[in-house]
Amino acid sequence: MKIIRILLIILLAYLAFIVFTFPASFATTRLNAAKPEVQINDVDGSIWSGGAGDIRYQGIPIGALDWKAQPLGIFQGEWKNHLVLNGIVDGEGELAYGIDGVVNLYNTTLNTTFSEIVGNLHKRIPLQMRDFQGEMQADIAKMAVEPQSKKLIWLEGEFILSKLKMPEGRYLGDFAAEVTTIEKQKFRTVVHSTSDRGLQLQGVITATQQGEIELDIKLANVDLLGERAASMIQRFMKKSDDGYYRFQWQGNVKYLMMLLG
Repeated sequence: MKIIRILLIILLAYLAFIVFTFPASFATTRLNAAKPEVQINDVDGSIWSGGAGDIRYQGIPIGALDWKAQPLGIFQGEWKNHLVLNGIVDGEGELAYGIDGVVNLYNTTLNTTFSEIVGNLHKRIPLQMRDFQGEMQADIAKMAVEPQSKKLIWLEGEFILSKLKMPEGRYLGDFAAEVTTIEKQKFRTVVHSTSDRGLQLQGVITATQQGEIELDIKLANVDLLGERAASMIQRFMKKSDDGYYRFQWQGNVKYLMMLLG
């Protein structure tokens, strides 16, 4: 019996060694084959702790990624990893895959700039926005996505756009948007200017995953947007006594796009 116990201990130790040193390249090779639009290269380490020096999505270089597993997440029904991203977007946070199939992002901070985005996604950025300048930051408390349906079902966080300038050098200002989830797949965003410079903005946007939206937006100093944009704002928005133009809308976003187009 003593020999059997020793053999069991050796077997368990061997299995633990296999699990904890399982090469990440084995998993990423299969992921690359299953999802050809995503390619993970220059992989080092194990599935518990490692990194990838070159991640691409549809041929676009995203950057490098390091990960470290958080095993205690298993007790919450999730496989959780701490991630550090360096590339088009720099960031750090926790990514988890739940037993319900939902992918969750927790306590994550992301940073990038317009020039970084445009430099890497040049052909995917509208022509009129390619020369914009500014800094972008996202502080996400929680974001949940259903991979199969590709639906965003939960979002809590703050998104900041600062030092925004138009191609002509006009300073548009600094803005923040605080997003909360009202119910599954329905979100409320409160937007506002964070400085006295540039365009003055405040409002509330409620949106669903199906494209239904409610808008209540107020703008001031609209001349900064240029003659064409200012003219459109003056056409669709009512000016109040405090100098703000107000726009309210309720319906599907595709009809709003047709209206503005």
